[in-house]
Amino acid sequence: MKALISDLLTNIGFIFTAIYAILNLIAMIIVEFDFWDNIEWFAEFVLGIDVFTWIVYGIFSVLTLLLKLRINSKAVDNGHRVKWLDLQAILHFVFMIISFGGIYYLFENCF
Repeated sequence: MKALISDLLTNIGFIFTAIYAILNLIAMIIVEFDFWDNIEWFAEFVLGIDVFTWIVYGIFSVLTLLLKLRINSKAVDNGHRVKWLDLQAILHFVFMIISFGGIYYLFENCF
């Protein structure tokens, strides 16, 4: 039961990290290339989400990645897996870096 909850939590963390990264990437493109005339509401919406949730998101994203890596290391130690890193852990890290960069970029350019 504990393993099921841990897996569920890491999958939810991965999904939220991917969504957050995609939203921030689109908002960065809107701000960088001055698409403000057409779809400024979207960048303002993402900036509003970032302002109110960036610290909670950051902690949640890092903790779920560390939990995923811990689960993977236990599986390697038990002989169930060969590799410590899997595709989900790598993508989680990449999406986390994209979203943290997007948050920083939006904060620097919109305030």
